[in-house]
Amino acid sequence: MHAALLPARPLHTKLTPISVGMRNGLEAHIIDGLAENEKIVVYPDTKLLDNIRVRTR
Repeated sequence: MHAALLPARPLHTKLTPISVGMRNGLEAHIIDGLAENEKIVVYPDTKLLDNIRVRTR
């Protein structure tokens, strides 16, 4: 399965393709496209695009 996510690099979004392995509704194993400990946008708005400034919580 292939998907995309929005890493926050540093405080700006970048749409990045990822490869998702096993998942269970609570967790997903990211096989490729995301570095260890990289911050991501969780539950992004459908209007969120590349290079949008974001805040961390």
